This record gives sequence, C-alpha cells and structure tokens, in this order.
Amino acid sequence: MSRRRSPSLPRCRLLTLGSLYNTVIEVSGGSSPYNFSVRSGKLPPGLGLNSKTGTVSGSPKATGKFLFVISVVDRSGRNEGIHRFLISVNRPTATLVRVSPAALTLASGATQQFTAVVSNSSNHSVEWSASADTVSSAGLFIAPKRMLRSRSR
Repeated sequence: MSRRRSPSLPRCRLLTLGSLYNTVIEVSGGSSPYNFSVRSGKLPPGLGLNSKTGTVSGSPKATGKFLFVISVVDRSGRNEGIHRFLISVNRPTATLVRVSPAALTLASGATQQFTAVVSNSSNHSVEWSASADTVSSAGLFIAPKRMLRSRSR
C-alpha cells in the first residue's frame, strides 16, 4: 500500500443535491483491516465516510465543490495511502411531466385515456386525480353524466 492505492471514486464526481450516493473506496496492498479517515478538507454535508469499510454514502444537503483528502492505514499502522477527491454537488434539474392530451372536451359519460411522460427523474410513476368524477390509476377518465330535469307547469 505504501502511498499507493486504487480508488473507486473518480478524482471529480458530480452529484445532485438530495440524491442518494453510495460508493466504496478500494485499496490495494498492505493488510486488512484498514482504517479510513478524512485527512483534510470536508465531505459535502449529508455524506459520511465509514472508517472501517471505506464507504462514502448519504444524501448531499448543500451545493458546491468539496475538496478533501482520504487517508487509509493498514493493520500494521505503517502503510498509509492518501488520495485527493473533488465532489461537485449541483441543484437538480426540474422534473417535467407531459400529459396527453393537454386539453379536450368530452360528452357526458364519455371516456378518455390520458398518458403522462415524466423526464429528469428516476421516478416515472404518476398519481392521477380529477376535479370532477373519477380517473383510474391508469389514467382512464370517465366524464360525469349530466342529469336533465324536466319542468312541469
């Protein structure tokens, strides 16, 4: 290990604010168990380093560029590896939901199948609701039936 190791984190990693992150820093040489620590700098707020496994995980809570140095020492305490890392945390891009059709007119009791396309998100599910009558979980809308009243004189 003597000042050499193979990190699994690239030198610069791009993360998104609030997204889950989990990676393990790999080492070569020396003898286990290893002890990992942040030697200088700081991980992004919300991320942590497991000192026994070398796992960097969490959900970043602030945007910015975070430069830090990870040190790993082997069982003997005589062999140390160090490496500089840079993690940039950006704001998420806006989640877009496109509903089709966007506008329509339906006759009383008619049905319409709606579709939705979600982009810029890993969650592509949608929850349908309607202000009048009901829409199924699959996006099928049934227009309310109008009741006609007759008037007698």
